[in-house]
Amino acid sequence: MAARVTVFGRPMTVTTISRIERRRRRCDVDDLVAIAAALGVCPLDLLHEAP
Repeated sequence: MAARVTVFGRPMTVTTISRIERRRRRCDVDDLVAIAAALGVCPLDLLHEAP
């Protein structure tokens, strides 16, 4: 994931991704957009919690 996000112009390390996933690091809007692009989804889809 870190490599894919970096391709979209937001360099992140594996550690950064892990901290975001574990809610140890804030996910900025720029992070959100790059992660969504790397996953091929709309950023809004990532804001909804799974049921």
